Amino acid sequence: MRPNRQAIAFVVFLLAGACGPAQLQLPNGVTCSKTYAPGSGATELSDALSRAASGDCVVAPTGSTRQALTVPAGVHLTSQMGAAVELQSSGTDPVVRLSGGASLSGVTISSAAGVAVRIDGHATLANVKIDRAAGVGIVAWCEEDCHTDPTSTLTDVEVTGSKVGLWARGTNVTVKQGRFAESDSQSLGGGYGVVASHGAALSMEGTLIDSNHELGLLVDGASGTSTALTQVTVKDNLGRGIWAQGLVGTAATPKLTLDGCTLQHNAIAALGARASTGIRVQGGRIADTQLAPALTATPGVTAMVGDGVGVFEGTGELSMRSVTVESNARAQLLVDTGAAGVSFQLGTITQGSGAAGVVVQRTTATVDAPNITTPAAGNELPVSSLNIAVPTGP
Repeated sequence: MRPNRQAIAFVVFLLAGACGPAQLQLPNGVTCSKTYAPGSGATELSDALSRAASGDCVVAPTGSTRQALTVPAGVHLTSQMGAAVELQSSGTDPVVRLSGGASLSGVTISSAAGVAVRIDGHATLANVKIDRAAGVGIVAWCEEDCHTDPTSTLTDVEVTGSKVGLWARGTNVTVKQGRFAESDSQSLGGGYGVVASHGAALSMEGTLIDSNHELGLLVDGASGTSTALTQVTVKDNLGRGIWAQGLVGTAATPKLTLDGCTLQHNAIAALGARASTGIRVQGGRIADTQLAPALTATPGVTAMVGDGVGVFEGTGELSMRSVTVESNARAQLLVDTGAAGVSFQLGTITQGSGAAGVVVQRTTATVDAPNITTPAAGNELPVSSLNIAVPTGP
């Protein structure tokens, strides 16, 4: 096979059902109509992407490339197996922008000045690492008519040290394994591991969300957002573990489900819900929530809060079944101004020394839970149930 000699040189391999000759060992499952292997220059990589058509693969060169890249619809941007490929920001544009049906695999993205990866429509990411994005590590973005979009799939993706790890905005995203951690930002709408908003449908399985500076997972229910978690671990976040607000579901059609999940050593609340209906928690463990200062409804007033589960502002149709709730610093389950349908069945609730079990206050609806304590009027536990800011911009 002869190289195609042009002003900007790169090698094109024409293939018949394979992904290049033997020396190009691409990730398992990647199949290509044609493979481009550009040289080490950033412009060569960009030029190869501009020439590629749906079904083609572009193999990023080993080493560092500093340029904003757009992957056309249906094109695979990948590395060779075992190669160290680093993509870096050259400005405030996304480092990689994935068009509908594109894919990205086997690369590291570091020190993005803005968004690291933006998905328009749907895309596939596998074995991607992102560190220190000043904006969102990965944003899957859709403006309208999003529920009919195909689903973006993220497998073994790790995002650390960014403003927000993953933001699913109005589109369908499935996450398998991976980690979203150490998000840190002093600005409003930052420091979150994962955000689902604007009608997104997010599912996560076997994923770790940990050590984020504001909270682990924010689910904002506007426009019908839904989130399903299976064997997800949410731990060591400096603020809330999971916070749901404005969900509009039912017991039969919940908008937030947790199956076999572990929520451990978060702060303020491991799982909190404000003005939400339709939450189901099946199995798993909620434990070791730490006391931390949290804003109350009174401007400028904070309280030390550390509850396993917090149910606030008319939240109802929340079912917890076969869940272990233990050793949370203040209350194991706190219901404040709750609505009908809050129940805890077949699980165990164990408080440590000085902590409370199930506390129900300012609530007229019946709560189905064992050993309820109802504080006298004026002696209620202070609560923090504010609406949390969703990120803005792409």
